[in-house]
Amino acid sequence: MKMGYMYQAELYCGSCGLKRCEGKVNTGDSDDYPQAVDVTSEADSPQYCNGCGIFLKNGLTDDGLAYVQDIANNYIAGGEGKDINGTVEQWIAFYNL
Repeated sequence: MKMGYMYQAELYCGSCGLKRCEGKVNTGDSDDYPQAVDVTSEADSPQYCNGCGIFLKNGLTDDGLAYVQDIANNYIAGGEGKDINGTVEQWIAFYNL
């Protein structure tokens, strides 16, 4: 489990989430104050920190895995889609595609 933060419907890594806590009172509501969450939990797509942009290395649902596999296959085959800043290669390595 890797902890990060949910704040105003966005995910943040630990460092960026803590920065958003400064000067705020914890109301227990993620709309008002960053709340700790497991950023590695499953999602329908790879997740990134909304502060610094780092890949959060989350798990994928079956739909998410199919989505990433489709993009990776297209990239490997030389089809449409660009590997912006090594994103697809990072997914291929992390998700063992």
